[in-house]
Amino acid sequence: MSTVPLEEKNKFLKRAGTLDRGYGLFTREENGRPTSYECINIPQDELFTKLPTAWKLPSWLEQYQSNFTTVMREGNTIANIILGILEKQLQLASGALTSCHRSTDTSHSFLRILRYPGLKAGQIPFKEPRVLPHRDGVSIAMLFTWVYGLQIPEEHPRMIAHGLEAEDSWRWVKPIHGHTIINLGNAIRLLTNRKLASGKHRVVHAVGDQAKTDRVSVLISVRPADKTPMKAFESPTIPQAADRKDQTIETAIEWGDRHVKDFIKKMEFKETQ
Repeated sequence: MSTVPLEEKNKFLKRAGTLDRGYGLFTREENGRPTSYECINIPQDELFTKLPTAWKLPSWLEQYQSNFTTVMREGNTIANIILGILEKQLQLASGALTSCHRSTDTSHSFLRILRYPGLKAGQIPFKEPRVLPHRDGVSIAMLFTWVYGLQIPEEHPRMIAHGLEAEDSWRWVKPIHGHTIINLGNAIRLLTNRKLASGKHRVVHAVGDQAKTDRVSVLISVRPADKTPMKAFESPTIPQAADRKDQTIETAIEWGDRHVKDFIKKMEFKETQ
């Protein structure tokens, strides 16, 4: 990714709202000093559609299309194994979760390749995280990474303000070769009315010898099918909220678009493409 000219990468256009397709460069500032990361988003919908489409990968990514397809298909298989286990534990009907997370349904699920540039010689790490604390707007996220940078709060963090953990409450997630880091996102939290938690996390500079290394990660994100009503499933194990006549139930695509917009705003990022 680092060897492809920015002008060429910018031709791989994003889809408005969902961040599931195209090239993105996100920058924010700390005391006037910019920090950024870039990513390539490969959309599941276009990869698996059986309908005619004019969409195609840019020339510098075309050779990897079969790899992308294989990774996304296997990622969806793993996600549905997990969802099937959760169905049983939550006493849901068979297929309640898996039927709305099929790779053949339009869902704006995606494969994302991220690159966080390493520090240059003499460059001082930023005090603030490269990506501020957040939860993902997906059902399941699977991260493959080889360089330190991901952190999560300890089980009982020390809070210094509402929703703000003390710096000494954050813990490194060790990247292990041949393993993936699996995280539940806000979609599953909503569908289970918080019975299942969504993992909060952030990205910071690696330390030591890895600080100068570009952090490249591969993220498989699985979202509910676009038409899925974003409301809690009914089950003896899932607490039910009181019905509100004025409450509008969003579809997964409506909820997802709103979540992405909120994410970019909260992260204080400026999209440069």
